[in-house]
Amino acid sequence: MSRFSKLRIVALIVFVALMAAIVLPSCAFIRINDDRVANEALITVTRNGIVINVSKNEINDYFYTLYSQNASYVQQGYYTVEQLLDYAVESKMKTAYLLTEAMPFLATAESTSNQRFAVLSGGGAFVNPVDVLTHAEKSLAVWSVNKNMDDSLESLRESAYIESLNEPVKKISKEDVASIHFTAATLAYLKDVYYAGEELDRGKLEVFVKYDDDTVSNDFPVSGTMLKTPFSTEFGEENSSKTPEEKKIEIVFEETKVVNGDIETEEHTLTHEYTLKSTRATKNDPEEEEDLSKVEINEIKISRYATIDELIAQNIYFVERDFQAEYDALKKQVGSDRFLVEAYEDLLNNMKRSYKNSAYYYNSAYQTTVLSALQAELGMDTIATLSEAEIDAEILEDFDYLYATAKAGYKDITLPGASADNKKTFEEKITEDISKMYYYPAVEDLTGTFYVYNILFNFTTEQTEFLNAHSGSEEDLKLYQEYVKDSMMTKAANPNYDPEYECPLHKDGDTEATCSYEGEGVCPAVPFGKIVDSALVIDYEEKVVDVMARLETELKAIYDDTEMTPAEISVAALSKFEEYMYMYNEDPGIMNKSIGYYGKNSNFQKPFLDLAEDVFEESGVVGNAFAWTDTDLDGIKDSGEVGLGYTFSSYGIHLEAISFVPFAGDTDDQELTFASDAEKIAYLKRTYDNTGKTYYDDLRKSVIDAKKNTRYTDYTSQNTPEKVYERDEEDNKFTIEKDIKKEVFIESKKLQELFDEYMGK
Repeated sequence: MSRFSKLRIVALIVFVALMAAIVLPSCAFIRINDDRVANEALITVTRNGIVINVSKNEINDYFYTLYSQNASYVQQGYYTVEQLLDYAVESKMKTAYLLTEAMPFLATAESTSNQRFAVLSGGGAFVNPVDVLTHAEKSLAVWSVNKNMDDSLESLRESAYIESLNEPVKKISKEDVASIHFTAATLAYLKDVYYAGEELDRGKLEVFVKYDDDTVSNDFPVSGTMLKTPFSTEFGEENSSKTPEEKKIEIVFEETKVVNGDIETEEHTLTHEYTLKSTRATKNDPEEEEDLSKVEINEIKISRYATIDELIAQNIYFVERDFQAEYDALKKQVGSDRFLVEAYEDLLNNMKRSYKNSAYYYNSAYQTTVLSALQAELGMDTIATLSEAEIDAEILEDFDYLYATAKAGYKDITLPGASADNKKTFEEKITEDISKMYYYPAVEDLTGTFYVYNILFNFTTEQTEFLNAHSGSEEDLKLYQEYVKDSMMTKAANPNYDPEYECPLHKDGDTEATCSYEGEGVCPAVPFGKIVDSALVIDYEEKVVDVMARLETELKAIYDDTEMTPAEISVAALSKFEEYMYMYNEDPGIMNKSIGYYGKNSNFQKPFLDLAEDVFEESGVVGNAFAWTDTDLDGIKDSGEVGLGYTFSSYGIHLEAISFVPFAGDTDDQELTFASDAEKIAYLKRTYDNTGKTYYDDLRKSVIDAKKNTRYTDYTSQNTPEKVYERDEEDNKFTIEKDIKKEVFIESKKLQELFDEYMGK
């Protein structure tokens, strides 16, 4: 077993975080070396006419990545810095070795395909890693470096901008100060409510000082040193439920005073208080099946074998950039952003300090992409050779094991109390994860198993306090709850909300700007808003009873639609309820829960469970949200009169809709058994959630993924040596394995010095 077997990061290939050294300071373990030493080859692998060098910089970068990911494990003593460094050196050797095999493989039509060969960047050559990439793969590698560079530039520009805000305050007199105030523009810019993740432009926090003689200073931005309590839109660690949290920005201006000949300072404080609230979750996009024949560049998926013209047509053809030339041009440009100029200067200086240039990063990206392309090509070939019969045979084999394992979790029905225990186990399993329901015992009310979607309108703190003070009898409480319901307000959340969407009007607050969103609906930069009379109203408030009435009307129209089939009505009704759920629901637990809540979960409050039963009793069809009404509030259902079901819990008002009925076609009190493989496949192809996923799909993916992983692992094992060197831990001397001495050359003394350097010898 390898000496690194206990490392959690063990894998032949671990993709390196390429850009870590651009903005971040160098790793504390790395001592500064001159450019020649940092980039000289410490390892050279020569095979198949290919030469791959590994520099000290590359080893240091890889070690830095490993240490960053596993520092806590080092501190806990699971493994040492020396082990990480050994792993970094060994992995870089093996990666170089694998590249010399992967490159000719990817550049040969017989190994892959004529389709790939026709669009190779090197036209069939395999001298450098970039040669064996297709135009799309090369563009992906270049884009990844360019994007990381641009992200670094933006971060450095922001730092330069923030630093500039510290200067004006130095020119403001600090004597005879009476008070400090926000400017009118700043007061207009600041909000009373912020949502998690929202940002604040520090440059728009401007203040002025009022002096004892009623004169005022010039307006000036708030410097970092003035922020006693900075702006934050992160919830406190103790606020795991993310309930609204009161926060503040606290700004301090220090007045200089001379008291009895001594210089003293007096603080003048300015505070802006705000409430931090959480946004509502948006609906996740459905998972897309992996397509190895495509790559994703800047959020656009395109064929791995696309031509340059096809890449250009999609605006995703990227070329290497000369960042020094960009900096030189920007400096000469009249009216250029001075902070961006500083960012370029810092970026280039950071690269120089780490003895790297853009070629270093592009080459690293090319090497990583070669290995990714190898994995994709082997994966596609594996899939192409698999027959459906072979896949089904393995699926059935896996299912037989899973069925037996699941069945073992239940008790023999002949044992005392087994029936009750089995029912409890069954309910636990369907509550936890129905996607693993590979077996179930005889359950008395199997067809009565159902799930519900939930819309919660939260009581405010004041409303909760009012209800607690007037609880009285159950009948009185119902009357007060109905009274509170009529005054409850809600806001429509934006189903398209994207906190990263850049809109100069709605995100940056530039009142002179226009909205940049050109799609339908509400601008993604707005967390809460609604289109009213063809215009966007941000934080639009409406009565909860109006929302409920509107939903009831729209659902009734769907239920009564005679042109739809019952199945179509179910889909449409559930979709309508889900639409309202993502707009108005204040229960975060239900969001993106593809089947909803188990309708008999004993952990829920009784009113919630009672409503679930009432809705299911009225109609156990998916999409039903109606129940018998109780207009007299006497606890007795009014016969024949149905409407949108609702109830009150301690949290607020709940609406519920039947979201999933997994065993509607089965038989009560009958164990899940199979008479043939065909019956097994039929069961596995049943959907277990509302996205259409099936047990069969999951097992099929598992089988295919295992085949692909085995193929790649076998390839790497066959084409890389199991051991590359031995290192004497006493004196750090290296000895290359004799079988590969002709192919692998190392600078033994310099590698020894590297270990000595890290070990502090």
